[in-house]
Amino acid sequence: MATLLVFATLSIAFSFMCSIWEAVLLSVTPSYVKIKLAEGTQTGKLLQEFKQEVNAPLTAILSLNTIAHTVGAILVGASTGAAFGEGGFTIGSFELSYEVIVSVVMTLAILVLSEIIPKNLGATYWKQLAPFTVKALNVLVKIFTWTGFIWLSNKIKKLLLRGDDPHGTALTRTEFLAMAEAQTEEGQLKEEEGRILRNLLAFESLTVHDVMTPRTVVLAERSDTSIGAFYEKYDESPFSRFPIFKENRDQVEGYILKDMMYKAIIDGRQTEPISALKREMLLVPHTTSLHRLIDLMLERREPIALVVDEFGGMEGLVTMEDAMETLLGLEIMDESDNTKDMQHLARERWRKRAKAMGIDLADVDHLPKRTSNSGTEVPEKE
Repeated sequence: MATLLVFATLSIAFSFMCSIWEAVLLSVTPSYVKIKLAEGTQTGKLLQEFKQEVNAPLTAILSLNTIAHTVGAILVGASTGAAFGEGGFTIGSFELSYEVIVSVVMTLAILVLSEIIPKNLGATYWKQLAPFTVKALNVLVKIFTWTGFIWLSNKIKKLLLRGDDPHGTALTRTEFLAMAEAQTEEGQLKEEEGRILRNLLAFESLTVHDVMTPRTVVLAERSDTSIGAFYEKYDESPFSRFPIFKENRDQVEGYILKDMMYKAIIDGRQTEPISALKREMLLVPHTTSLHRLIDLMLERREPIALVVDEFGGMEGLVTMEDAMETLLGLEIMDESDNTKDMQHLARERWRKRAKAMGIDLADVDHLPKRTSNSGTEVPEKE
């Protein structure tokens, strides 16, 4: 009887450990591996090695698990006869031998104690168990490499996959987005953090066209207007930068700063044209991504850019503030702002003009909404 219990316990114990190691190995995330690598620990190096070539540790785990089950079943079966003899139980018209009863009990014990419980423990506490797991697997892999099991497994794998390894640990953009939403719902991330992460993941698909101030609501002035006349006209304007053009808005020459205009007034330069205060303006195609826009603005040290269409005409203006608002998902408004969304303002003005011109408003309602060129909806600003 004691021998039977020893064999059964050892079989279940080895299988229990194999199930935990397998669950931990498959639960470790790429980000956790990067963190451990950055810490310079042996755990990080082994995790990277095992995640890059998962076939070796899995082969070692499954091999040991199979050996434990097979050898355990043989030894338990052999010990059953010696412990209980050839007898059994009779239930009604059914006669159950001791071998059958022990087999059923052993099967249930293996299912619960070496599969269900350890795999749940490994999947739940994988962070705490990861250091012990990789050290144990390191020894196990060396043993089964020496015995040739892993070599044989690799040969079979290459034969079946023909060089194509479908295993990968890199997370896709969609998976990152799902993780951000899930972590926000579970309270692991604050609502603001989750919103910024979601917007950041959508950032690549957005262009300057999606966030620009449209041409129809851009305040601009002819470059030959005098500084004094410009001051009289725009002194009360909340904007600090004004594009200037030669003959029409498609001939933008640059922009002027309101602060420079005030300085010119103080210096008595009211009769000079505003072109004397001109600054060069960054030009970007309407298809430029927001990532590229930020890079260009930082490189040129310019917080504003002129958006041009495929024909070189003015399509609108975009600022660093527009890009940051999109990333944060918030409308950055100071005390002088009186309009949240300039694109919404442009559409409303167009609706009024269309109504005055007798154009069917149903046609206006079918105008494109504020979405990216790729069809991705621009994150709403709160």
